Amino acid sequence: MKSTDAITFSCEIDKDGININTKGVEMKVDGEGVTDYTTGQRNQMILPGDVEYFHELGAGNGGVVRYAQHKNTGMPLAIKIINVYDKSKRH
Repeated sequence: MKSTDAITFSCEIDKDGININTKGVEMKVDGEGVTDYTTGQRNQMILPGDVEYFHELGAGNGGVVRYAQHKNTGMPLAIKIINVYDKSKRH
């Protein structure tokens, strides 16, 4: 995207969450996740407390990747942990 390009979207906030519409893509964000109205797909929000972390899978300039598991479902995850306070890693 060029610095002159603009992204236009509308946003509606109500008691049920936030509705976002950008160029035909409609999403609803609430306390439990995100719903994409164009596909009907529902993505559950995963919070740090929902995850059990295990061993390190890899590391680089951007952070560390750890093997993890979602506590409720047992789904295996690879979580990238980034230190946003490390100013030496910013460009």
